Amino acid sequence: MKNNLTVTKSNWLVEASYKLNLEEQRLILFCIAKIDSRYDVQEEISLTAVEYAEMFKIDKTNAYRQIVAATTSLYDRDIKLHDEINKKRSRMRWISSVDYHYGEGKVTLCFSRRVSAYLGKLKHRFTSYKLQQVSDLKSSYSIRLFELLQQFNKTGERSIEVKWLREYLDLGNKYSKFSDLRKWLIEPSIEELNTKTNLIINYTTIKHGCRVNAIKFTFLENSPKVKKKSSPKKLITPEEYAAIHPKKTLGKTTKEVIYMMQNDDLNIK
Repeated sequence: MKNNLTVTKSNWLVEASYKLNLEEQRLILFCIAKIDSRYDVQEEISLTAVEYAEMFKIDKTNAYRQIVAATTSLYDRDIKLHDEINKKRSRMRWISSVDYHYGEGKVTLCFSRRVSAYLGKLKHRFTSYKLQQVSDLKSSYSIRLFELLQQFNKTGERSIEVKWLREYLDLGNKYSKFSDLRKWLIEPSIEELNTKTNLIINYTTIKHGCRVNAIKFTFLENSPKVKKKSSPKKLITPEEYAAIHPKKTLGKTTKEVIYMMQNDDLNIK
């Protein structure tokens, strides 16, 4: 069953501004994965400690503690959506109610009416991925970055303004310097995604003068049959590879160059 659980969200919700810890994020994603996005969202969604423990590879006792703690704190969590088309900013809660089933190791929650509109009856502008793809991640930031990249999985490239990323992650004054943002959030998230998911990610910074204004991510999906090497033979950037093989890479996109590097048994810097 767990291999078939798919998380599907409207892109408005994917790009919303909010802050969740790891357990809250896991709980939300698991409940979303129980929704059939083609239809209206069911009024109540239940999650057992056994299901949670199996998906995230923890023992059942800790699983129940985590889902109880997560649902308790989620009741006070909110989301901020920015509608640039209609020039509107909205604020809403994730859930409208939660029930704890003592002795059953289960919780039942109801998504708020406003949030449900971004989870059900979706026909366009949505993003989907398997829950199992993020089940090993230990950072909520890694999960959020994974979702942003999944929106552009057909192109394998996405540029994100630093100001927008900070607002998207609801960082406030945290990591106010880009050097700190890169050291403590961006690079650890990319390292975790490269290690624990099927993505191979590289990034470059886009500057305006001396200031970093945006980050350009390039990525591709690694074949499940290809194991990533913990001790790479070489470590170079796509640009360095293109300089070494100008004829071979002439006219190729960054995504195609990264794929060529992978076939040549090279790791990306």
